[in-house]
Amino acid sequence: MNEHFLGQWAVIDIETTGVNPGQDDIIDVGFLKFDGLELVEEFQSLINYEYELPEFIKQLTGIKEKELKLAPSQKTVFNKLSELEGYSLLAHNADFEKSFLEDVIPEANYVDSLFYLPILFPEIKSLKLENWIVDFNLADQEIHRGFEDSVDLLKTVLLTTYLIKESKFDDLFIQSIWKKYLNNNFWQMFNSLEQEELVYISKQIKFNLEDVANNYLTSKAQKATNFRDDIEDYLGEYQFNGQAIESLLKDQKYMEQFIDGYHVRDQQVQMAQRVGQTFAHNLHALVEAPTGTGKTIGYLLPSILYAKEKGEQVLIATATKTLQKQITEKDLPIVDQIFASYKDYKVVKLIGTNNHFCELSFRNLDDDLFESEDIQWAKLYFENLFNNNKNSENLITTEDVPYVLKMKSESFSTLLESLKVDYRTCIGKNCPHKMDCSYIKGISDAKDADIVITNHALMFSWPQSIPMPRKVIIDEAHKLEGSVTSSYTQEFFTKDLEYFATNIISGRRLGSLKYLIKVLSFKIEEDFDQNLKDFSDAITNHFENLTDKIELYFKSKQRFSDTYWNESLFENKKESISNQTELEILNSIDSLNFVFQTMSKYFERFKVFKEQISFNDNEKLLAWNNCEFLINRIDDTSLFFNNILHDDDDLNYTLSYHHKYGSKLNIEPIDCGKLLKEVLLDKIDSSVSTSATIGIGQKNKAPLGIQWNTGQLYLDPQKRFKSDLSLPPLFDYKNKAKVFICSDTPYFNTPEFIPTVLKDVAKLIKQTNGKSLLLFSSKVRFNLACDFLFKYFDQDYSLFIQGMGANVVDEFKKSSKGVLVGLESFGEGIDIPGKQLQFVFIDKIPDLRQDLVIKKRREFFQRNFGNEFEDYFMASRERTLLQKLGRLLRTLDDYGGAIVVDSRLAKWKQHTKNKFFKNLYPYVVEETKLEDACKKVSEFLTKF
Repeated sequence: MNEHFLGQWAVIDIETTGVNPGQDDIIDVGFLKFDGLELVEEFQSLINYEYELPEFIKQLTGIKEKELKLAPSQKTVFNKLSELEGYSLLAHNADFEKSFLEDVIPEANYVDSLFYLPILFPEIKSLKLENWIVDFNLADQEIHRGFEDSVDLLKTVLLTTYLIKESKFDDLFIQSIWKKYLNNNFWQMFNSLEQEELVYISKQIKFNLEDVANNYLTSKAQKATNFRDDIEDYLGEYQFNGQAIESLLKDQKYMEQFIDGYHVRDQQVQMAQRVGQTFAHNLHALVEAPTGTGKTIGYLLPSILYAKEKGEQVLIATATKTLQKQITEKDLPIVDQIFASYKDYKVVKLIGTNNHFCELSFRNLDDDLFESEDIQWAKLYFENLFNNNKNSENLITTEDVPYVLKMKSESFSTLLESLKVDYRTCIGKNCPHKMDCSYIKGISDAKDADIVITNHALMFSWPQSIPMPRKVIIDEAHKLEGSVTSSYTQEFFTKDLEYFATNIISGRRLGSLKYLIKVLSFKIEEDFDQNLKDFSDAITNHFENLTDKIELYFKSKQRFSDTYWNESLFENKKESISNQTELEILNSIDSLNFVFQTMSKYFERFKVFKEQISFNDNEKLLAWNNCEFLINRIDDTSLFFNNILHDDDDLNYTLSYHHKYGSKLNIEPIDCGKLLKEVLLDKIDSSVSTSATIGIGQKNKAPLGIQWNTGQLYLDPQKRFKSDLSLPPLFDYKNKAKVFICSDTPYFNTPEFIPTVLKDVAKLIKQTNGKSLLLFSSKVRFNLACDFLFKYFDQDYSLFIQGMGANVVDEFKKSSKGVLVGLESFGEGIDIPGKQLQFVFIDKIPDLRQDLVIKKRREFFQRNFGNEFEDYFMASRERTLLQKLGRLLRTLDDYGGAIVVDSRLAKWKQHTKNKFFKNLYPYVVEETKLEDACKKVSEFLTKF
C-alpha cells in the first residue's frame, strides 16, 4: 500500500481511578498507531499507582493493586504517549481521553467516534461502546481495559463503515453529505475508504471483517423472519364472547406453541373476560392483575377480537417506554402467532407530535459559511436521519436520539428542539415532505388501525385530526396521577425569555416574517423595527430583574439548597403579599404579562399570511412555517402569564429555583381525578384501568385514593362495575415469600446507616451465595453501599452495579454468586425469574413526594373524601413498596425473602402499622429486628 491521505492516526483508550482529571489518575492505556493504512505499532501498559485502588474500578477493570505497583512509572508511559504528538487520536467519548491527556499530548487532534457512529446508524438509540460491540456480535461485553477496548473500538468503526458500503446508495449519500458539511474532517476521510482498504486494516489486527459483516447481515435477516412455521391452526372460530376467549386461553396444547412454559391461568381468563364485559356494556372498570397474570395478553386478545368484530378501534395506553416496547416487541408477535389463522388486523404505535422531526423546518435552516463544526455536524446528523426515514420502515423519532448527543453538543440540542413537529404549524397534506414524515405517516396509519398503542401523555393530548377511540385500556393505572400532572402542568422557564428577546429583532424566524411582508406586499408602519426593538428591550429588562429577584428570594430562605430544586407557593394577589421581594417578583411578572399581551395582539395581524400563500409555493411555505412558530410561542407565553395571574382554587401555583437550571413558574392541577374524567372518561364509552398494584386486595374495592386519581370516584355509579376486580394471587406468597420490616437500625440519612445495616445483610448474602438485589433510594447511599460491598466480598462474589453497562441485569442472571445493586426506580422495571434472585433488600419504606402540589392534594382529599393519611398518603407508599417487592416472585417455582429497613417505623402507631402490613397483601409481613430477619431469611431459603 502507498502512503495514504489519512495521515498519522491512532485508536486509544485509557482506564482511570475516577472521572476527575484534577484528582484521579490514569492506570491503564492502550493504543494502535497507524501511518495511513499501515499499522506501525501496538502498545499497552499499566501505570504505577501506589495508592489504594477504588473497589469499583477493581470490579470494572479487573486490575489488581499488586499489578499496578509493579507497572512502569507514569513518566515512562507518558513519554511513550508523547510520541502521538500531532496524530489524530480516535476514542469513544474522546473528551474523556482529552481531559486526562491534553497536557501529555497537547498537539493531538482528538477524534470522537460518538460523532461518527450515529451518522452511519442514526436508528441505534444507545451510543455506549458496549452496546455496539455486543449488538454487532464483536464481543460479549466491553472489557474496560485500555488496549482491548481500543481494538474493539477499531473493529466497530471498521465494521459499521464496511456495512454502509454494502449499499452503494447509502455509501454515496453519506459520502456526499460528509463533503457538504464537514469536508476534509478526519471522519469524512475515513468514511471515504474503500471496502478493500477497510479489509486491509482489519487483517493487521487479525479481524476477519468480511466474515463478521456477512454473519451480521445474515443474523439480521433471520431476525426479520422469526415467526414459527410449524404452528397448528386453531380449530375454533375466533369470536368476541366470553366463551370463545376462555376456550382459547384454556387450550394448553395450542397456546404452549407460542409461550414458553405456558400454563392455563384462571386469573388471565377472568382478566380477558372483564375486558370483554367492559367493552360490551360500555362501562369503566378497575382491574388489579398481580404479577404472573399475563395481563398484557389478557387485554390484547379481547381487544383485537372486539375491534375486528365490532369495527371499532381500541386504544391501549401505558405510562412507560419499557412496557410499550414489551407490548410491541414481545407480546404482539406472540398474539400474531396465536391469531395466525385469523383474519388480518392492524396494530399501530402512535407517539405525540413533539416526538417527530419536521423536515420542512430542517430545509428552512439558514446556511452560514462561518458556522462552527459543532453546528455542521448536527446538520449532517439530521440530514442522514431524514434520509433514513425516507428509506426505512423503522422511522426515527426524538425518543430514538441518544441522550448523550444532546449532552455533548449544545448546538445539537438546540437544533433538535427547533426541528420538533408543532401540530399547530404543520401544514399536513400540503407539505412537500409529507410522504416521508413520520408524524403524518403515524396519523394516517392510526386512522385505519384496529389497535392503537400509545402512552398516557398522548392519550391526554389526542390529535385533532383523528377521532379518539371509544374503548380504552389504561395500563399502569397506578401512575395516572403523575401522568395527568405532567400532561396538564403549565411550566415556564424564565430563561426562555432570552429566546424572545433575541428572536423578535433578529434570527431566521423574524427574517422569514420580513420576507413574507415584502413578497406579499403587506403594509406595516415605518417604526416596525423600532417597535420590535422596544419589545426586546422590555423583555430583557424585566427578565434580568425577575431572575435576580427570584434568586434573592430563595437564597434568603433558611432551607435553601444549591443542589436541588427550591420551591415556594406563588402568591398572585398583591394584597396577600407582605414580603417586598415577592411583591417585586409579582410586579415583574405582571409587567411581562402586559408585554406579551401587547406582542400577541401586535403579531395577530400576520396570521392572515397563511390564507394568502399557495400550497404549491414551497419557498413561502417554508417562511410561513418559521414565522408561525414564533407567533405561536408568543401566544403560548402570553396565555401562560395571563393564567398564572389568574387565581383558580383547582390549581396550584409555584415558583421554583435551581442553582444550575435557573428559575421557573408552574401551574399544576390539584384534582387529577376530576380532570381525568372531564378530558378522557366523559369522551369515551368505556375503559379498563389496570395495574399489578392498585391495592384492591381482598376488599373488591380500590382505595379511595386510587378511585379518585383514576377518575372512578366521579363517575355515575351506573357507568362502572359495582365492585372492582382483584384477581387472586397466582403465586403462593404465604409459603414461598418471607417479608420482614425492621426498625432497629440507624436513621437512613446518618453516616452509620450503611455500615451498620449492610454488616448483617452482607453476611446473609454470603450465606445464601449471592442471588440478591439491593435497592437504595438515594444516590449517596447507593455509592456508599457499593464501596462497602466491594470491600466486604471476595473475588468469589460478583457485584453488578446499575450503570456498569447496558447488560448488567443479563450478566447478573448468568452469574453463580451475583449481587445486583441499583437505585429504587431500577427495581420497578427488571424481570429476573428463577432461582437467580432469592433475596431483595430495600433501604427504606418509600415516601410520597413532598412537593407543594402533593400537600394541596392531601388537603383537598381530606376536605372532600375523608382520611387522606390512610387512603391517599399511605396507600401511595404501599403501592410503591409493592412494586419493588414484585421483583421477588416471578414464576410459580420462585421463592425468596425480602428485608425492608426503616427506623421511622418504630414511631408509628400500632394501628397504622397493622393496616400498612395488611395492605401489603398478598405478602405476609413480619416486624422484627434486623439480625433476626437475616437469620429467618437464611433459614427459610435453606428449606428449598
